[in-house]
Amino acid sequence: VYALGNPGKITVDRNSRYNNAQIRVSGFGFVTFDQKERTIDIDSWRFLADVEDPNPIRDQFPGWPHQISQFDNLGMSADNILPEITVNQPNQLMQIWNEKTGELVQIYRIKGSTVQPNLHETGTFKIIIGENDNQKEATGLKTQKGNNTEKVSIDI
Repeated sequence: VYALGNPGKITVDRNSRYNNAQIRVSGFGFVTFDQKERTIDIDSWRFLADVEDPNPIRDQFPGWPHQISQFDNLGMSADNILPEITVNQPNQLMQIWNEKTGELVQIYRIKGSTVQPNLHETGTFKIIIGENDNQKEATGLKTQKGNNTEKVSIDI
């Protein structure tokens, strides 16, 4: 949660429901996804923002906008690191499976040829790289807390 608010009764404007909404932290949230950079931009604009001449200082709530990474989206620190994975073909789909539970932990497309996944849990994992009939699998990959110097190469 990035924002929550409804100031006390001291800020009530009984003459105008629009001004009251403006004062009482009513507004609009906008979420923009940048697929290339893997970021999420979150804006919070006041109810009476001037849409024809927007001014972020006047019309956006203090402290906004926010930007987070795709990988920050769970709101927890992911400090369990898998080995660095290098693939001979760039931009491949990668699945990460918990070997103990059989649960799919993460799935995303690698940006480029090298990735070092950060996970929220410790353990041993299997990765599947590629799509459809063109997939390779690596098993027994263990997380290390904070830093992992191991390297894995996968040829598709």
